[in-house]
Amino acid sequence: MSHCCLCGLLCSLDGGARESAELQIESRTASIQPPKVQDCRRRNQWLRQSRSSESSSSSSSINRCLMTNDASAESQTAQVATISAIFKPRQRSLIWIDGADVNTTRSAVSLAQTIRGTVHIGQSSGSAATHSVLANQGWLGSSLAEVATHADLIVTLGGGLRVEAPLLAQRFLTPALAGGRAEWCHIDAHRDEDDAQPSGAPGAKLLPNYTAVWPRHKWYEALTHILLALQSASPSAEHQAARADASVDTLVSKLQRAKNTVWIWDAEEFHDAIDELSISRLLSISRLLTQSARCLLLCLDAQVGRVTAQETLLWLTGCNGTADFDGTRWNQPLSLRQIALEEWQHAFDSILVVSSVPSVHPLPNLNASHFMVTEQSLLPAGVEANQVTRVSTVGIDCDGHLMRGDRATMMYCAASQPASPRDKSPETRLPTAATLLDQLRNQLRSGAAVDAN
Repeated sequence: MSHCCLCGLLCSLDGGARESAELQIESRTASIQPPKVQDCRRRNQWLRQSRSSESSSSSSSINRCLMTNDASAESQTAQVATISAIFKPRQRSLIWIDGADVNTTRSAVSLAQTIRGTVHIGQSSGSAATHSVLANQGWLGSSLAEVATHADLIVTLGGGLRVEAPLLAQRFLTPALAGGRAEWCHIDAHRDEDDAQPSGAPGAKLLPNYTAVWPRHKWYEALTHILLALQSASPSAEHQAARADASVDTLVSKLQRAKNTVWIWDAEEFHDAIDELSISRLLSISRLLTQSARCLLLCLDAQVGRVTAQETLLWLTGCNGTADFDGTRWNQPLSLRQIALEEWQHAFDSILVVSSVPSVHPLPNLNASHFMVTEQSLLPAGVEANQVTRVSTVGIDCDGHLMRGDRATMMYCAASQPASPRDKSPETRLPTAATLLDQLRNQLRSGAAVDAN
């Protein structure tokens, strides 16, 4: 048993052959079958994309050959020399981390400090929208553990959570719903019975107690109606007509009765300007209800490699998302705060993309100088084989520490497919990203010392 490197939840990575005692107890309590890895739609999607990418990429066979035959110490030295050539003195260099474990992020920060460069954690537009509202205004956060043990009303927004973290309901909502202690309400743009069964496991019938179906473009308006009703404000004629939808009044009554409410959504759910207004409405609802009860907001980022890198960068530098080292201290550059994705390649002379954690999303097209990424990473079009250095994958062929999507728990993610002596000798196994980054830092340091002398 180990934590899944895709969603961060405890999962049987060998297909269910070794169910943990904890999962067996939970499954008996909830009268549902324990989830198995082959039932995880997110993992299956990632596997399909990885296979499709390998079969369609012209450089895939070249990269695989390099990975299996040339991962010796001499080859690693040559790879490090190739990567070090992209970092030139007195040029702006960027280390873009798409997703990484703790050790890889530490090594990337140390490398950036050596070259006086910048580290950026690749953020989705969704997480950026949520952060821009909640981080600036302050908010009451929660954790999945608190949801499982204390919440009496759980409101989930959108179907993204059940796709990105399909084991979420079994692992954390089932304990809350056991014995009728909590109620689960779901808001979505459409009603789909398949979406209502997160794990897809046979016999899994964990459904929301109540589902409100609102067109996606009506969410801000509906949340506004809820806020006005909770404030007991007199709505306009337009608002009164819109509240003819009984689901708004139903949710209002449930919110008024609840003592501990948690709103949960996936980081990718909100991503544009109108969505930022929706998040602001959620924040206003939370603050209003917290005056007499408890109402918390939980934005769950299912890309645990991104979460881990963000939190580790914050611990090490005190900077959130982007950190620049000027030779003396770390700074958060204001000029890069609102920069568009396509502008990053123009702001830096060299870009190294690093990824040690798998993801179902492709790598960004930054016109990067070099990619230090896992075997399963989906490369942008037009990337040459000599621009790619493959490294081992946390949770697949190497171990690592990752942070769960609620940023509340650090977990150990063990390798699910450790290399056997018959398949790969120690000399031909893929190196870890942290190892290569450390070697790169040492080579750049020694080169700088030689130049100084």
